[in-house]
Parts: sequence; structure tokens; C-alpha cells
Amino acid sequence: MREIIDSFDVLDDEDTQMGTFTHSWIQMRCVLILAQRLKPNFYGLPELTFDTAQKPYKPDVSVCPKRKPDVLHEPIRDPTPPLIAIEIVSPSQSARDIVLKVEEMLEAGVDTCWVIEPALETVTVCTRGKRYTYRCGETLDHPCLQAKVAVDEFFVE
Repeated sequence: MREIIDSFDVLDDEDTQMGTFTHSWIQMRCVLILAQRLKPNFYGLPELTFDTAQKPYKPDVSVCPKRKPDVLHEPIRDPTPPLIAIEIVSPSQSARDIVLKVEEMLEAGVDTCWVIEPALETVTVCTRGKRYTYRCGETLDHPCLQAKVAVDEFFVE
């Protein structure tokens, strides 16, 4: 039994790099904003791990189609990539690491990645072959949204 308990105490590299107050606060803001702006048939979920042929990924927030939870039969990792994967840059992450992760998630079937950069107060929207950075005063749109999201909303209460 002690071995099982000990396994919960181990943090992987991603867990030790994240978890700052700012990172958690922006993650909370994302979930709250998405709950208001997504079309009724989508969820914005924190920390949903999805599986690919290469390896599992766990975006900070994922947008996926609504479905009923099935505690007894659901896989440990979701087999379907999210439509939007949101990554919040932490101080310890390099630009290279973020770009590689985004490229890998797009190759694995994610439709769009939003990279939120708290220090610059920007959101970079990445799709296969395209990247555009939005700043405060601009808005984000996606087919999953019923209303646009102002970039400012991620950074102010």
C-alpha cells in the first residue's frame, strides 16, 4: 500500500515547472471564459490528457465536444485530441519547448493551439502552417465559440 501512496508523490517535469499562481490563475480564467463563450455542445476542461501514437499530451486547457462522463469505462488517456489545446507559458519554459509541443500536438490531430504568454499579455493562435499573435485590444474567434474572446480577458479580473 505504501508503494501506491508513494507513486502519487512523484511529479513529472511538467508538473514541477508549472503551478505558479499566475499560471493557475490564467488557467482558471480560461476555463471560466470558455464556459461562457463556447457553443453549448463543447466543454473547456483543464489538464485533460490525450493519447497519440507518439506520446500523451496534457494541455493546460482543452476544448472538446461534450459527452457524458463514463467513470467505469473511460480510458486513462482520452483517445481523441482536443479541438483547441491551450498552453500557458511558464517562466521556466523555453520558446523552443513550447513551439515543439505545439507542432507535435497539431501533427497529432489538434485543430488549433492557443499559446498564452503572460509576460507579454499575448495569445498566439497556431494551426497547421499558420501562426498569428493577438495582443490586448484584439479578439480571438474559433468555430467552437458562440462569441469572440478578447485577449484582455485572460489577464484581468
